[in-house]
Amino acid sequence: MITFTSKAAASVSMYEERAKKILDLLQKDVSRGVIPAAETADAIGTIEREIEQDVPQVEGENDQPDSAVPVSFATRVYPFFAMLRAAHAGGHDILW
Repeated sequence: MITFTSKAAASVSMYEERAKKILDLLQKDVSRGVIPAAETADAIGTIEREIEQDVPQVEGENDQPDSAVPVSFATRVYPFFAMLRAAHAGGHDILW
């Protein structure tokens, strides 16, 4: 588990494999690090571009009603993204 903390928002915890995708996008080490307040604007842009590229495909009406629907990147990243935007607005770092 990775727990992101910031003075701007409540802590956000996620499994390391999910956090790794986000941190890889931001070119950060998964084991421990910081997103300084000065980097939050660039990080927001990076995450927004990834969300736009990860638009889920809409399936036809003949799909099985009980078929599993994968959770999109946008859904998984939302709590972290909200923290990131709050950190940017407040001029705070994010640590993990």
